[in-house]
Amino acid sequence: MPHGYAKTARARIATLTVSGTAQRGLERVVKHCPGATTDSAPLCNAFKSVSAAPASRETGSEILTQVEELDSLKVARILLVDDSLPFRRFVREILDSRRGFQVIGEADNGLEAVRLATQLKPDLILLDIGLPQLNGIEAAKKISQAVPGTKILVITLNSAAEVVRAALSNGANGYVLKIDAASELWPAVEAVLHGEEFVSGSVVPPGTDSN
Repeated sequence: MPHGYAKTARARIATLTVSGTAQRGLERVVKHCPGATTDSAPLCNAFKSVSAAPASRETGSEILTQVEELDSLKVARILLVDDSLPFRRFVREILDSRRGFQVIGEADNGLEAVRLATQLKPDLILLDIGLPQLNGIEAAKKISQAVPGTKILVITLNSAAEVVRAALSNGANGYVLKIDAASELWPAVEAVLHGEEFVSGSVVPPGTDSN
């Protein structure tokens, strides 16, 4: 977000007499308005469109209404990482079947995943474990350090509890088995994007002895 706009936005919030709910809506405008991100431009405009209006509860409510409408249309930017092109196509088809999701890049190895994640700063990365050059666990660790705001959802064939535990302790926010992807991908994506952890029902919970 341009420094001047951030300062103006926060100053404007401070002058408004609004309810707590409207206040949170105003704060979301600032949070989701980095300027360089085209997805967030409407949120910036929602603030700008009423920023010159007289300070009032109605003004804050009007901004909140616009923010809620635009939040519902906000596109989640996703990076796909898997060394199997057919599987990437399968996942892309699932994502393309619903509004609000945009695949902004693909990678077929761990090093490329780290590079693209750092460059593109996606909202979510769908990441395989068995990757060439750099495995998914190491890639998740590097990505979570370089781009801490990006969520990571592992999608893999590996159901071993120790691997699940390693992934979740190295930056992954969720873990889905490929055999369950058709039914669990959407719940997992939505959970992870909302700050929740998701682990496939077919996976032995980390820390549980499977014997």
